[in-house]
Amino acid sequence: MKRLRRINESFGVFNGCEDLAQRIVDTLEKNEKNIWSELIIDNVWFSPTKTIKIIKTNQNVRAAYITNWRKMGLKLPTIAINPIILDNDIGDGFITYGDSELITTFMHELTHLYEDVMRYRNSSSISNEIERTGYNKTLEYIAKKDSDEELRRIASMLYVLSSFETNALFSQMYGELLYFYAYDIETPEDVFEVLSDTKQYRKMINCISTAKEIIESNGYKSTMYTFYVNMLSNYKFSSFGRLRKWLLIKTRKLQKKMSNRIPKMIHYFLTYDNHRYD
Repeated sequence: MKRLRRINESFGVFNGCEDLAQRIVDTLEKNEKNIWSELIIDNVWFSPTKTIKIIKTNQNVRAAYITNWRKMGLKLPTIAINPIILDNDIGDGFITYGDSELITTFMHELTHLYEDVMRYRNSSSISNEIERTGYNKTLEYIAKKDSDEELRRIASMLYVLSSFETNALFSQMYGELLYFYAYDIETPEDVFEVLSDTKQYRKMINCISTAKEIIESNGYKSTMYTFYVNMLSNYKFSSFGRLRKWLLIKTRKLQKKMSNRIPKMIHYFLTYDNHRYD
């Protein structure tokens, strides 16, 4: 079996991610006025089936990769899109803003798909990892508009700290940079200004801020935070001390990735991708 290429750009974007996201958007555009239940994207070099499937969903998401597609009996790796949100993106035909929004969304979901394939090839169980971290539970609380604000903040923190999200967030962050049209980007400071204003960057900063607040809490607050985290995840920390130690390790890893990857992202953009603005 031919060895899979790994994520080969040092800031978490696998080779060809943007091009494949563009292919998906182009396929949606071609079928915009057609009635369809699924669309097939072929010649996907890393997919175990060489193809992926796009289906529709009524969930409150723009798009979502179905991580347990094998368990659900699906024959192809599958990404679901919400037609209502899609209609809001494209309006009367595809427009530049909606197009770029969808491309960055698909860059995020394709990174999930890519990493799932890598886990599959390495005989890792993604289902067990999802169950252990309580990943789906955190997503439910984030999506609930009527859920407690404190719980949503902690759920968002756990979501960002999840091993499933890191590369997907960086990938989407880079996509936001690629399709930023407000002004020419010429200096490292310009690039960082754009990156630091992305939703993905803010999610990481808010995650670190929430973790710091928990780490520095004491007394009743520390007990409350331990209860909340145990409710949202399946780690079941036996004490606040264990939760605090875990958060310190996880946030330090995230901060290290940010400090390593963002400068590389800036350098790569200015060196190889600035032709977009010529």
